Amino acid sequence: MTHRKHVDPNEELHNMKTTDAETETVNTTASPDASNGVTQEATPEPVATVESVKAEMMDRVLRLQADFDNYRRRTRQEQSELGAFVTQNLIKELLPVLDNLERALASSPAEDPSGFGAGVEMVFRQLYSVLEKQGISVVETTGTMFDPMKHEAILKEEDSDQPDGTVVQELQKGYSVGGKIIRPALVKVAGK
Repeated sequence: MTHRKHVDPNEELHNMKTTDAETETVNTTASPDASNGVTQEATPEPVATVESVKAEMMDRVLRLQADFDNYRRRTRQEQSELGAFVTQNLIKELLPVLDNLERALASSPAEDPSGFGAGVEMVFRQLYSVLEKQGISVVETTGTMFDPMKHEAILKEEDSDQPDGTVVQELQKGYSVGGKIIRPALVKVAGK
């Protein structure tokens, strides 16, 4: 004989409602993992984590901006240095032409009916003017103390009334561009 337990219908209804509420709570706080069917509890992301991600992204943006600014500054500086290098090399190439024009002017006769000497002088002044605009200047020599950074001594004069180390004669002009010597002056120096 089977014995059946008596169940109160109100109690059974109450148990069903409690079970439905628990199931609903589990369904809202759990999400199924598609890969293995296991349910994991979903936790809302804390505010601190969101703020740290935001701070990290802002830091990344600032670093990228600083890197780009450094890149622009470095590129601008490299272009400037390249321009100065090209200018100096061009001026170095033109210095022998300037020297030859000076020699032509020094050797031209005092009276030149053809005007050739005047034409050479005009060309010399024009070329020198262009070079001055690029920052060229003549290195001071005669009467100054010998400076190995500006002068190259190729002769020594022992019978000089000048103090030792004084430049007594300039044999070839020296030039600088922006304060940097691009060709030292060839000089004769007083000394014993």
